[in-house]
This record gives sequence, C-alpha cells and structure tokens, in this order.
Amino acid sequence: MSMSPYFEINIEPSADYFLWIFPFAFLFVAFVKLPIATDLVSSLIKVPRKWFLTAYCAIFAISLFVTYSEYQRDSDIKALIEVGKFAVVSGCIKNYRLDNVKGHTATFEVEDIEFSYNNYTNTPFFYEKEFSGNAMKNDTCLEISYLPVGKENKIIKIVLLTN
Repeated sequence: MSMSPYFEINIEPSADYFLWIFPFAFLFVAFVKLPIATDLVSSLIKVPRKWFLTAYCAIFAISLFVTYSEYQRDSDIKALIEVGKFAVVSGCIKNYRLDNVKGHTATFEVEDIEFSYNNYTNTPFFYEKEFSGNAMKNDTCLEISYLPVGKENKIIKIVLLTN
C-alpha cells in the first residue's frame, strides 16, 4: 500500500502576526502630530477630530486583541501537535454528506469517528476549500491525524491510502 500526502496543517506562530502594528502606529503618530491630516480625514467622514482619534484607538485595540488571540490559538495548536496530543485513524470514508443548509458543512466518518468541516471557513485545520472535493467522498481510504477540540475532531493531516 502506498501513501501520498493530501493535506497537512501549516502553523508557524511568529512576530509576523504583529507586523501590521507598524503602519498603524505610524499613521496614529501622523494623525496626532499633524492635525491637518486628522482634520482632513475628519472632514471627509464628518466626525470631530477627537471622535476620529478615539475610534482609531478603539479599532487598534480590538485588532490587537484579535491578533493576539489568533497568535495564542496557533501557538497552543502547535504545542499540542509537537507533544503528540493528537489521534490518528486509518480507514475509508463512510456516510459522507454535504449539508448546504448549514453553510456547506461536510460531515463524514472514518472507523466510527465523525469529522466535519465547513468549506467556506478559513481555518488552519482542513476545510477543503483549496482541494475542490476530489478525495473527500465515500470509500476513499485515508489516514487522518486530528485534534479533539471540544465536541469536534479537527483535522491536522490527511494521507491518502491507495493500493
């Protein structure tokens, strides 16, 4: 039996997640030091300068929180994978179904373990968007490495098994 890779998670948490801060901070300094720039933007969007700067800071704070949360999530996932806190199952896909009502959610089973993903959700886990459904169908035999997350089994690696 030969094995060919189909999908493998690629998570590399790094300081790159936060590079957007530099242009954001540069613009903030420009807005504070150059009132004419702030006044121009304020007149275009028809809000007072103080409200504009407050909204700019609020957007920065929210963006920073979201970025940090994504960085922390990816760091945690990578740590779980590195210490082997994932499971592996081999077998053939059974009971594959696509539920268009739930936003194109696909569900299938391998050896009585259920997997599900939404092919419109961009995630570090498998979601099939870039794979166009060629292998994910009933009777395709594969080996899946996955992380149990809550009530879901998140796919981190798929290896196709062929004869």
